[in-house]
Amino acid sequence: KTGLSLPGEARGFVNDPAHWSKQSIFSLSYVYEVSATLLQLARAFSIIANDGCDVIPRIILNAPLEQGKRLYKHETIEVIRSILEMTTMQGTAKKAAIKGYRVMSKTGTANMLVNGQYDTTKNIYTCAGIVEKDSYKRVIVTCVKEAEKQNLYASQVAAPLLERIAQRMLIHDKIL
Repeated sequence: KTGLSLPGEARGFVNDPAHWSKQSIFSLSYVYEVSATLLQLARAFSIIANDGCDVIPRIILNAPLEQGKRLYKHETIEVIRSILEMTTMQGTAKKAAIKGYRVMSKTGTANMLVNGQYDTTKNIYTCAGIVEKDSYKRVIVTCVKEAEKQNLYASQVAAPLLERIAQRMLIHDKIL
């Protein structure tokens, strides 16, 4: 859980290694056999943006940010940041890129569970990202459930949404 103490928050889930199949190593690389809320995903990206130090989400705008304990080495975080930046520059999140800013993001397209079965006609599209310029850093997570068109990917739905939201935030925050 995120530590925010909101009622009803579910814990994230990673399939226990004792229950892994031969397929699990591949599934896990695509973030299957894993579940998280959007807030938990935002917290994970916030830890990456905060150089591996813990970040407890807060509801109050402009509340002071308390520096959490270091969870990951700086070198590990730099590798992750590079991978996320490559995903934005050359991979599935190209439509999240913003000229003049470092954008590090990851898309996700998942089939929805309907009556305990994955339904290939119903999808959830997500894109989580970090937008940086100098000392300015923002984490954005977008999610679209069941787009109007079929046979789409998060690269076509959620990544462009992240870019549009980031553009408006940059204008609002006067970071141009």
